[in-house]
Amino acid sequence: MRAAVCVLGCLFAATSFADSVICQGHLRNQSINGNVVVHQKCILDNVKIAGNIEVKAQGSLTLKRSQVAGNVHAGDDFGGLNLVENHIQGNLEIFSGHKAELIRNQVAGAIDIQNNIGKLVLKHNQSQSLSCIHNRIAPIGSHNEATHKHEQCRDL
Repeated sequence: MRAAVCVLGCLFAATSFADSVICQGHLRNQSINGNVVVHQKCILDNVKIAGNIEVKAQGSLTLKRSQVAGNVHAGDDFGGLNLVENHIQGNLEIFSGHKAELIRNQVAGAIDIQNNIGKLVLKHNQSQSLSCIHNRIAPIGSHNEATHKHEQCRDL
């Protein structure tokens, strides 16, 4: 019985892993039925993603005119983010990385930006909450709409 449970668990894990796409290079005008993982440079242009995007250490992501059904998370020393004119149904989390530029994005959840060391630019974004905490360089920008704005993002 234990062997059967392990086999089923292993098959489930393999299936879940198969649903992740590792992005290296440029993808345009496509749909991805799962999650996207970014380890290096990734450019997604007019892409529909049914899951989440995770930007790993040293990874950099350019996301333009795309739709993400889940969350976008960049953390652990990511290289850079350039997000322009996207619709994100979940949250946008930018933690412990380098530079980020967010222009004309609609985020159904929260935008949370913490502990970054590079330049952060936020212009014309919409979200439920906009929180910027403990970033080495205070974010700059304007015309961001959020029900709640916190700390370094209060005046953006």
